[in-house]
This record gives sequence, structure tokens and C-alpha cells, in this order.
Amino acid sequence: MLTPVVGIKIGLRINRRRQPGLMNHITSCGRPGVCVTYLRRRWCSKLPPPDVKVIGVEGSDKLTILRGCPGTPGAPGQPGPPGPAGPKGESGAPGIPGKMGPQGVKGDPGVCTLSSAQNCKELLEQGQSLTGWYTIYPPGGAPLVVLCDMESDGGGWIVFQRRVDGSVDFYRDWNDYKKGFGHQSGEFWLGNDNLHRAGGWWYNACHDSNLNGRYLTGDHKSYANGVNWVRGKGHHYSYKVSEMKIR
Repeated sequence: MLTPVVGIKIGLRINRRRQPGLMNHITSCGRPGVCVTYLRRRWCSKLPPPDVKVIGVEGSDKLTILRGCPGTPGAPGQPGPPGPAGPKGESGAPGIPGKMGPQGVKGDPGVCTLSSAQNCKELLEQGQSLTGWYTIYPPGGAPLVVLCDMESDGGGWIVFQRRVDGSVDFYRDWNDYKKGFGHQSGEFWLGNDNLHRAGGWWYNACHDSNLNGRYLTGDHKSYANGVNWVRGKGHHYSYKVSEMKIR
């Protein structure tokens, strides 16, 4: 069965031949130079009919087929490897600076708290009410760190000796007593030089008061060599706790 490419009925001579690249066809020519090409029905039903175009050949018109039934698409190929990374681009120009924000509120002036107290009593008068270590400024010398008792008998006391547990040996020579010894968290002697700067202390009548004696923890048979106070419990009792203070 033959199907005309162009719906023109021409009843003249018929040539049956094959052309390279086309399907089986029949060409019918009428007046000289005008031909109609018929193709055999060989296209798939799902494909559109072939394209037809009029082409000028040596001053005459001729109908011809430009494409036939396409073949089956081939399988997709493997994806190629990714290309190398491109060079890093140049940095852009900096942006325009933003507008300055509003000025903040001016703060209150600070309060100077430098203390010039010469002793613990003056510190107490300035409002320091807790017992602890403070810096005082005795006349004619460098600042001095002392333990201030702010509770006993009205407070304001400089503690220059403390015995509480016998952890520090008080049986020492003059140089140690001159400089001071012990530690802040326990037993200590502030030092004779520091005592002289802070208001002085004297030691007289020997064993009537010997609070720097050996730590014998209570009653003892030896004579007047413990932490003794003759007007308290006498020469045969060593006190377990003692503190010496000046104000």
C-alpha cells in the first residue's frame, strides 16, 4: 500500500527506485520538472509522519523526503569524571562602613576607697567590721599587714601573737622574734620591729606572764616554762589558747 507525501493525484508515469538514505519509494511525475514521491507505509504508529520540503533543482520544483523513521536511541554513556577545581576568585571590595551609633550615657564617677588608717581602730571607724587581715599605714614606714580583731571588747585590736594548737615552735632566738614568724592561718608572732611601729609592747617581771612559753596543754610539773600567766592559773598550768593585742 502506498501513501502520498503530498495529496496531489497525478496519473502519469511511475518510477520505482531506491534512493540512498530513504525508504522504498515511488516517484510520479506530471508536467516536466514536477514530481510526487510516494513512500511505502513502514513508519511506526507512534512516530509522526516524515518532514516534506520543496527544493529547487535546476530551475524546477521537486518534492522530496528530508528524514525517515528515526532509529532506537542508544544507551546513555557513563558520566565523565569531574573537572579540576577552578582557581579561587579575588576578594571583593570592602563594603561601605555603617553609620555610627548614638553616644551612650555617661557613667557615674567612681569612688576612691584608698585607706590611710594607721591601726585597726581607725579601720573600724571607717566601717570595716569583720575580723581579718588588713593593711595599715603606721607613721614613718611602709604599709603593714596585720590581723585586726573587730569583735572583742569593742573591736579595733591589732593581734600580734596567737597560740591555738602548738603547731609553731615559739622557743626561738632574738632574731626570729625581731623579724616575726608563723603563718596567718594559725599561730604567729608579728615581730618586734613591727610591734615598735604599731605602738610597742614590753616584757617585764619575767615569768609573771610568759605567753610565749612551751605549749604544754594544761597542767604540768615543770616550773614556769609553759604558756603561763601567774595571776591566772599560776606557773604550773599552760594555756591552750592565747592572743596578745594592742589598740
